[in-house]
Amino acid sequence: MIYTYVCGAMGAYNIEFKNGVYDDASLYQLRHEVAELFYAQTTHQLRFKLGYDLEKKHYGFEDEVERRNQPQVSLIGSRTGFVTTFATTDVFLIEAPSTSLLEILVTEKPALVLSDERGLRLRPEILRLLRKRVAIAPDPEAFTQAIDSLLRDGFVGPLWQGVHASNRELFEAFTRTGGRPGLENITAFLTKTLSQRT
Repeated sequence: MIYTYVCGAMGAYNIEFKNGVYDDASLYQLRHEVAELFYAQTTHQLRFKLGYDLEKKHYGFEDEVERRNQPQVSLIGSRTGFVTTFATTDVFLIEAPSTSLLEILVTEKPALVLSDERGLRLRPEILRLLRKRVAIAPDPEAFTQAIDSLLRDGFVGPLWQGVHASNRELFEAFTRTGGRPGLENITAFLTKTLSQRT
């Protein structure tokens, strides 16, 4: 299986940093731990989808992945559109609730999302609908444990109970337009465009 790990958005980072939940070191440590899970096996592949030109900043993690040059772990550069990864991804790993999470709602692919309420609290109604569509890990430790479990056992365990990748309730709630034709046309266009690439 091919897993695509979506590095979190700057807005999410800023909130989490401001609230003292994470810092640069802890986020890179999380990515390193996840990568090590994939390096330790040979059945699955992990692709880190980078953003914000991270590959040019040489923070160390990206350089290490390139230096190790092993087929289990690779990088997808910032300039590659996220939607272009949909057709070749089996499972999405989302580092923080962001626009990327909304984009995957048009697919019927499973996803695991790190949603740490210490940093970013989702509205209860959104969280209720989101739990029907994706597995949610409440902290980095649960996130890495869930990934380890996925690699060994597949989609079992409490995080996956009640989760259906085909559930469209959140997508429909998010794109509900209340009869505004312009927004309905935009929603139809985005749905059609994204669906063609999945």
